[in-house]
Amino acid sequence: DIDECEDNPNICDGGQCTNIPGEYRCLCYDGFMASEDMKTCVDVNECDLNPNICLSGTCENTKGSFICHCDMGYSGKKGKTGCTDINECEIGAHNCDRHAVCTNTAGSFKCSCSPGWIGDGIKCTDLDECSNGTHMCSQHADCKNTMGSYRCLCKEGYTGDGFTCTDLDECSENLNLCGNGQCLNAPGGYRCECDMGFVPSADGKACEDIDECSLPNICVFGTCHNLPGLFRCECEIGYELDRSGGNCTDVNECLDPTTCISGNCVNTPGSYTCDCPPDFELNPTRVGCVDTRSGNCYLDVRPRGDNGDTACSNEIGVGVSKASCCCSLGKAWGTPCELCPAVNTSEYKILCPGGEGFRPNPITVILEDIDECQELPGLCQGGKCINTFGSFQCRCPTGYYLNEDTRVCDDVNECETPGICGPGTCYNTVGNYTCICPPDYMQVNGGNNCMDMRRSLCYRNYYADNQTCDGELLFNMTKKMCCCSYNIGRAWNKPCEQCPIPSTDEFATLCGSQRPGFVIDIYTGLPVDIDECREIPGVCENGVCINMVGSFRCECPVGFFYNDKLLVCEDIDECQNGPVCQRNAECINTAGSYRCDCKPGYRFTSTGQCN
Repeated sequence: DIDECEDNPNICDGGQCTNIPGEYRCLCYDGFMASEDMKTCVDVNECDLNPNICLSGTCENTKGSFICHCDMGYSGKKGKTGCTDINECEIGAHNCDRHAVCTNTAGSFKCSCSPGWIGDGIKCTDLDECSNGTHMCSQHADCKNTMGSYRCLCKEGYTGDGFTCTDLDECSENLNLCGNGQCLNAPGGYRCECDMGFVPSADGKACEDIDECSLPNICVFGTCHNLPGLFRCECEIGYELDRSGGNCTDVNECLDPTTCISGNCVNTPGSYTCDCPPDFELNPTRVGCVDTRSGNCYLDVRPRGDNGDTACSNEIGVGVSKASCCCSLGKAWGTPCELCPAVNTSEYKILCPGGEGFRPNPITVILEDIDECQELPGLCQGGKCINTFGSFQCRCPTGYYLNEDTRVCDDVNECETPGICGPGTCYNTVGNYTCICPPDYMQVNGGNNCMDMRRSLCYRNYYADNQTCDGELLFNMTKKMCCCSYNIGRAWNKPCEQCPIPSTDEFATLCGSQRPGFVIDIYTGLPVDIDECREIPGVCENGVCINMVGSFRCECPVGFFYNDKLLVCEDIDECQNGPVCQRNAECINTAGSYRCDCKPGYRFTSTGQCN
């Protein structure tokens, strides 16, 4: 068998030769088709076989295959059917602007400018939305163009994202706005309503001080000082602020009673003049008139002769001013002496504007106290002068009094006081007196009193209707001790004399005090407690006497009781208070107690009974 396949390798030309006995067969490849006898492979014309095999292109048959020649914008592969669209956008084969969007199309591509840009896509320029009105900003926002877009910014006074803007209440957000005023919110802002003395700034967002000093007719006759919200006028000397506080008006110094003292005040613009009366001159500070003359001061004045002359005597001060003399107790002054003006006359008011006890200071004309003790020593002769505000005091020594006519401390005649020595005889001495006391009386208080030293009976009771007494105490004592002690006597002596009643003048004369239980100490003159327990013998006999301030009390022992009539502790007779002993026994009273003795024929047993 001849192997045709081996002898002629291209025998099938487009297929695979397979030898079989006596012949061969061709198994054709793709793109070829076997002949009827299957001994050759014939090329298949795909272009004719399938007219649509190269859509979007032109078909060219080739041996065993075909080629699609694709239209522009398409690509294909040999032996592959159809043309595939080229995505120029993906592979960057487009010429779109960098601000454009590339969109692939069948066989081509399309360039579209991105939002915010305008053009044919090949060239894109920025779209100004703010200018052409295509933006979406709020009416209360400002549009700001950006490359390819825009921004919305809320205007001042508004808050939000720019597309929606709401009014911002600056007044509540910032409490410090509108200093010196009140903040009022307004759409998109605020305005200031300013306090008095301030005006709003040009933008209305602040309060500015008004410089009142720049205004005309402010602080006339003064200097204007501007202050925040107001101003201050500093007036010239002699001027003062008027009620408005904006101008200075003349001060009428003459309305002040301390201006031009003792003179005639005449007001002038910004000042005044002071016209002084005769014998007066203007003081160094020019606020008043003073009489600077000095002379002697007299207390007594009497007429001399028929020509109206006066004679002055009782000199109480030397080299003093007329005001120091006549504004005090002086009656005449100077050499020759002249009468002091009568009180409440116009001449007196000029000389003594402060009244009695005061005079104008010769330098300042300010009223000051007259020191009578220094300037008028004759007002307190023989005593101690104590100056007081507007007056003075003259304290004479004990036993002397001030003679108002002579201003001399004269001796007091104490003996003219009735009963000053009681039963004694009074003898006056210079500055004192002495009591000559009768027998049984003792001179006390430095000889100024007589104390009754007689001792006699003291009675507990006195009956005024028949002038009798009872309750005679068992011991004698002085009248003062009987009548002045607390709850002791009501009458004294024999025949009995009623004790003076407490709180009366008679009681105070005897005891020195109006309360019982006290007497006057003969050395100090002060009331002291009477120690009845020590001074009165026999009081609280058989008991204990306890002195108290102004009184006393008795504490009796067991078996005794206090007899308030006799002021002693007496034994209690227990045997009189009923049966205290057993049967067949008799009670025997003892001092402070008692005992039980068995009757005759009975004796005490071991059980304590009488059998």
